[in-house]
Amino acid sequence: MNRLLVYFSLNQRIVNRQLFASCAFQSPYWQADHTDIYTEGSIGLSATQRFITPECHNCLMPYQDYASNLVINADVYLTNRDYLCQQLAMNVNVADAGLILQAYLKWGEKCTHHLAGEFCFVIWNPNSQELFAAVDQFSRCPLFCAYSPNQSFICANEFSVFRHLCPHLTLNEQRFLEFAFETFSLTETSYKQVLKLSPGHQLIVTKDKGLVQSCYWQLKKQKLSYLSQEDYYVEFRQRFARAVNVRLRGIGPITTHISGGLDSSAVTSQAAKILEQQRIYGFTAMPKGLNGPSGVKPGWYYHEMPLVQSVLDAYPNIKHYTHIALPTTDMFAKLKNFHPYIDQPIRNITNFDWILASYEYALANGGRIILTGDSGNGSISWTGINLRNILGKCYRTLRINLIPSSAIYKNNVFADLNPEIISSHGGKKLARQRTIIWNQQAVLLSGSVNAGLKTTAYPLQLYYGVRSLDPTHDLEIVNFCYNVPQGVYCKGNAILKRRLLVREGLQGIVPKEILTNPYRGEQSADWYLQYNNNCKNWEDRIRYLHPQAQKILWQYYDKEKMLAIFKDYPNIDTPPDKKTTYLINATFMRCLSVGFYLHDQYCQKIFS
Repeated sequence: MNRLLVYFSLNQRIVNRQLFASCAFQSPYWQADHTDIYTEGSIGLSATQRFITPECHNCLMPYQDYASNLVINADVYLTNRDYLCQQLAMNVNVADAGLILQAYLKWGEKCTHHLAGEFCFVIWNPNSQELFAAVDQFSRCPLFCAYSPNQSFICANEFSVFRHLCPHLTLNEQRFLEFAFETFSLTETSYKQVLKLSPGHQLIVTKDKGLVQSCYWQLKKQKLSYLSQEDYYVEFRQRFARAVNVRLRGIGPITTHISGGLDSSAVTSQAAKILEQQRIYGFTAMPKGLNGPSGVKPGWYYHEMPLVQSVLDAYPNIKHYTHIALPTTDMFAKLKNFHPYIDQPIRNITNFDWILASYEYALANGGRIILTGDSGNGSISWTGINLRNILGKCYRTLRINLIPSSAIYKNNVFADLNPEIISSHGGKKLARQRTIIWNQQAVLLSGSVNAGLKTTAYPLQLYYGVRSLDPTHDLEIVNFCYNVPQGVYCKGNAILKRRLLVREGLQGIVPKEILTNPYRGEQSADWYLQYNNNCKNWEDRIRYLHPQAQKILWQYYDKEKMLAIFKDYPNIDTPPDKKTTYLINATFMRCLSVGFYLHDQYCQKIFS
């Protein structure tokens, strides 16, 4: 793990090392295992390393290969090291960044075709005065870039540096309109001058030709030759075991999220089985004082602790911790500390209580890696598609095309928006974009939905010094799951006739109680307790935002309706129903997040 920063002067200006001193990265949660700066003429590279794997100390960055003069600065966790070591004839102790550099020396710009894992990197060639950069296939390690033709190129994997190095930053108001409709750009940020490198993309920057960007990976259909459903399940079991195993290479013990659902239980069970002679740590978030069926959705429960217990019974090498959020916690106040490092407001505010708590739990146990199953809905536990699904999608698509407001008002998800925005041409276009998705599995697997949102999550990992790895979004798993016939995923519309890849493929690994469970758990069901304790403070803050923040916020959100929530819901005495949950926890919290984020930017004079 490395807070990387690169500054490339395109106007013959010499880069000064003091430039990087003003952008030092510091965190109260970890001390750097290594820091260094490389400068030569018009290029500067800065690294602040947190060793995650045992090999990290073998490649102190920025790392220069003296035989070729090439320099690499990378934030990387590779998952195909064995393949690369064999192809490159390298020692198994070579660090991930060193393998990438050798891959570039062998294959040039096509080196990215041979890489798998989570990475962003920059390679500087002083001989040709050329800079080459890339992000992984799903941009799980983001790379933010600011390019001024004939002036400079700046890139980093967190956002604070641009507030120091860019002469001025201009608010990108379109992003806040899109954010209101829950659409997250793969390339744009809240600042017009700063962009993101798209998943599966790479770029080259030179003084003569400027910046040239290209795509090196896309999700594609391939023919799989397995004959029977059982063949697919056997192959999946083997691939999933590999996907988990290659993410167990870390310093200190492994921690896993485990909610009791299919995905996190599959990851935890597989990791515990592989490490059966070692202790691993399981983390579960529980709502305070809530048990039994949830009132939000039919078939949902407030928690799935009995199912978590089945995993603990099956794998005694798991040391388990149950986290219960404090009702007095103000998540907006806590997340304010991260505003300098992120490119947009944070979505799903209440989930971050347990997410950050899991980072702290991993650190407390000496670990630096957390395994999750965040993306399993599109891969290992994909529900499958049948004729009934296709016909239903055709009907909904036709209805939304004819009446876009039918998408906007579904479940009151966008009930906080101004009526003028909803009825505008741009609003209708975003409503269609948000809800009309023909190939949902492809969208989930490619990361085209979540990658734009996850750029706010990764800088938090960097701040805590804990890398979150998701085997359900492994490149090999993604390619396999996209090409599995839909009949392997489902045999009907009944709940237990769907998500069959994991239900059938992981029998004997995941406890039977979980594989045959038809219910689901609710995340952060006790969010209303924090609302009760903080709503008066939030009301005071939202009413007295910076004038420019108010102007933008109330341009998109219904001010009267939002402020009325404080009056209508001064205290929520009992667990909220579906309507209240959507109105406050989904839409209202999003509105507050935008307002507080904008307020901080204007108060710090970030925007010009």
